[in-house]
Amino acid sequence: MQKSNARPFSNKLLNVIGNRAYEASVRSATDGLFSRKQNSVILPDGTIEDAAVIVAPMIAFVAAGELLSAGLRAEVVAGAAIWSVGSKDFDTLDHGVADRADPKSDAIRGNFHTWVVCNGWVMDFAARTLSQKFHRAHRMEPFSTGRMKWRQFPDTILHQLSNRMPDPLEHPHDWYRYEDRGPELLEEVTFEMRGELRAAEKWELQLR
Repeated sequence: MQKSNARPFSNKLLNVIGNRAYEASVRSATDGLFSRKQNSVILPDGTIEDAAVIVAPMIAFVAAGELLSAGLRAEVVAGAAIWSVGSKDFDTLDHGVADRADPKSDAIRGNFHTWVVCNGWVMDFAARTLSQKFHRAHRMEPFSTGRMKWRQFPDTILHQLSNRMPDPLEHPHDWYRYEDRGPELLEEVTFEMRGELRAAEKWELQLR
């Protein structure tokens, strides 16, 4: 019997969950403030940062909770990820691919990415923050990649695990890759983010 590629969830459900997870995460970092425009967060060292960049790792945790509430099997994965819009300089972004260290150090440094695995699918709800991450990564460098390219990413990247995982480093036309680094990294990430995650979960409950 041929295996079905049908998704066990609708685009409407993905949009509702992704938007709510994003908003709850941003509200947790901005003391309840939220708009579709840029929200700023002042870091301990005085640096002003885009809230979307800061909260990106939280989005998977909040979204996984929503999927579980909807009766779907979902779990958060922590690991390495890379996204690409071409083969030129500055055409790629990555988290946890370069300068990899032990799980505790990488969790502290933010050298990781988080996503959801649900019913055999990778679901990256934080893809909606890629354009802001691109701006952050390259604001001190000459831009060789048009920003509009990064805005073409979907709000949620989906990949069925039964299919080959793309790899932009091997195939220039591939545009993402996700690598699970195992439970130890996830445990360290969850510990480091425990306060932020509690705040985001409270906001998610209020937004339902």
